[in-house]
Amino acid sequence: MYLHINPHDEAPVYRQIQRQIARAITEREIHPGEPLLAQQDLAAQLTVSPAAVGKAYCELQADGLCQQSPGNRYRVTTPDLRATDGSRTDLALSLLQREFLTQELRTARDVQLRLLPPPEVRGSSWTVSSRCYPAGALAGDFYEVIQPDPHIVDVVAADVAGKGLAAGMIMATTKSLIPMAATLDSPAAALGLINEKLCPLLNCREFVALAYARLDTLTGVLQLANAGLPDPYLLRHTGTVDTLVVGGERFPLGIRSGISYSTARFSVKDADRLLLVTDGIPEAADATGRPIGYEGLAELLDASADWAWDAATGRSSLWLDRLLEQVSHRTGSILDDDWTAVLLEYHLSRGNTPCNS
Repeated sequence: MYLHINPHDEAPVYRQIQRQIARAITEREIHPGEPLLAQQDLAAQLTVSPAAVGKAYCELQADGLCQQSPGNRYRVTTPDLRATDGSRTDLALSLLQREFLTQELRTARDVQLRLLPPPEVRGSSWTVSSRCYPAGALAGDFYEVIQPDPHIVDVVAADVAGKGLAAGMIMATTKSLIPMAATLDSPAAALGLINEKLCPLLNCREFVALAYARLDTLTGVLQLANAGLPDPYLLRHTGTVDTLVVGGERFPLGIRSGISYSTARFSVKDADRLLLVTDGIPEAADATGRPIGYEGLAELLDASADWAWDAATGRSSLWLDRLLEQVSHRTGSILDDDWTAVLLEYHLSRGNTPCNS
């Protein structure tokens, strides 16, 4: 049996492993009674985490395709895929249905990706680099970049509660409201409008954490409103890192109508960068279950002052990739929650000097 991990497959690593082994068992490439490779051995062969293999084996056991034997090894069971009359059993139909649903989710994920802006968007005096890595087939996280005015750029990062199809649908609904919200005079007003639109549509367990930033490239003024997302970071060109805290109400969107959000204002200089992240990144846990935490993320940001940086040559994307690689190195490659990071850099062009400089 040949297994492989497809880096372009949106399915989690464990699901890819589970799917391929299940197909091999049902098609009799692996026979009843045969042992599956030890978790450590298969993990080394595929260059993945042993936890991913373990999760795949647990899924196979739940499907009745293997069972755990002494020594923590798994052996293939005898799946009853055909009834006595030759028809397919419930197990076989269940496996076929799962494969069909997997294909449907892939299609939905492809549509969802097309709703997002490109990973890098450039203006005359700004660059936005973004990454969105889903924990499952569909992401609840999303981001948006929009220009309501030639000298203004709005950047949004958001995290929808839950996972799967329901979260994906709420994501699409919320994203569709942003162009209308961007016409308002402040990020706080934008959040208020989106909140009022979502409240009648969502139930008590559904909500959206969202941070909304607006940069005026003529004045260098950054406005920020936050509805439940982690506090963003301002990476100064001097090497310091500031945590941007917005006061007032911080309720996620869709929980309660009538909330009055606040806008905080900050002054940014040439080569300053704003980083928005969803909570999947600081809450990512290592093998012992300990999350990297906000302090651990801040340590990485402090160390990033020594990393190569040049927005003019596309290094902003490389910087963001390096940050996420550092987090992944500490926590492992299996995501328990979506990861989204959006980096907005202000870089002045000739003839575009801010009024406050």
